[in-house]
Amino acid sequence: MVKARWAKACFTRQGRSSERAEMLAQSGLCHAKVRRCWCLIELRDEPTGVFDQALVDSVSAALDALGPTVKESIFLLLQRRNSISPDQIPKLVGEFVKALQDVLGPTARVVEKLIIAGLIARKQVPANIAQGRSLLEVVGAVRMSQISQS
Repeated sequence: MVKARWAKACFTRQGRSSERAEMLAQSGLCHAKVRRCWCLIELRDEPTGVFDQALVDSVSAALDALGPTVKESIFLLLQRRNSISPDQIPKLVGEFVKALQDVLGPTARVVEKLIIAGLIARKQVPANIAQGRSLLEVVGAVRMSQISQS
């Protein structure tokens, strides 16, 4: 599995055990397409922090821009196809982004930008960190800074 290989490489490079690498890859935190691994992201069952709640709210607001029917349809598809509920998005960011791309195609990038704009508006992400980055990269950068601050 490509994701697991990248997760193991990231763990090995940082001197950590690669036992969690498989779980991280399966959870979507290691995204093979962009060849980046956010292996330090904490896994949670539900949004617990301010950032996690802001992410869920930003996703909801971004999908609202497409209309209430489209929003409901996308959430339903995410739940049925990928078993991702809105509260699980902070835990499964990589899987969410991939599922969004599968459902919306190129339009997913616009939705990602709306989500990032929502995070900036909620003062959870500085604009300079978000500039030119994908949602997965922005969330990874925020998680890394949260870990380094604690």
